[in-house]
Amino acid sequence: MEGLFLYLILFPVAGAFVVWASDRQAVCSGHGRWKDVRDYLAMGTGVLEFAVMLVFAAKGLGSVLRIPGICGLGISFCLDGFRSVYGTVAAFMWMMTLLFSREYLARERRLGRYYFFQLVTLSATMGVFLSADLFTTFIFFEIMSFTSYVWVAQEETDGALRAAETYLAVAVIGGMTLLMGLFLLYRALGTLELSELAAAAAAGKLKPDDITEETVSNLLDTAGIPEPDLLIRTCNEQRISNFLLWQLAYTEFY
Repeated sequence: MEGLFLYLILFPVAGAFVVWASDRQAVCSGHGRWKDVRDYLAMGTGVLEFAVMLVFAAKGLGSVLRIPGICGLGISFCLDGFRSVYGTVAAFMWMMTLLFSREYLARERRLGRYYFFQLVTLSATMGVFLSADLFTTFIFFEIMSFTSYVWVAQEETDGALRAAETYLAVAVIGGMTLLMGLFLLYRALGTLELSELAAAAAAGKLKPDDITEETVSNLLDTAGIPEPDLLIRTCNEQRISNFLLWQLAYTEFY
């Protein structure tokens, strides 16, 4: 049953490329039947994903898959009651969205692109819900954030593009903040496995009441160095590009 983890995550990506190829064929040939093929392939991918998730949720409880070496720490997945519920709900929502997209977006342009990123985002979402550790969650959450950006900019109007820029900025800042938090958590507890975090904290490695501003500062590489009073940003730039985010909280900018 462990192989179904890879199916649930990789199958939507494979479907996305097949849908994209069908869309290219529709554009090059000008035949409407290729558009029908594209739409039905996208819908079929969503239906099959949901069906497999239902089977996995019913028979695969307790399954675990670990793939070492990816991005250093490796990635891992597991299936329990919580993950089976959320994975099934996500697959169902994507299936219904894909089924109704053909009718609702009939007059929209670039439907091939829409379907492609819809399916890739489904893959990333399944990776988030089935992840067994926070590092895996982070990787797939970041993929999901960047692929869903295309949805926001789908219409390519000025308003849509501005909204997409805002969305991307929030996603990047949130992702970098989350990554810093994972660094601190791993340094404090020695694990990012969701099933081990409570035991590590209960063992006295990190007590919730002991987490203060000083605790966080001492875990950073700049521990013991006074926080800067003034930051001069050259080239008239008004952003800090994730430079010393924690240390610059009370710093004057020039």
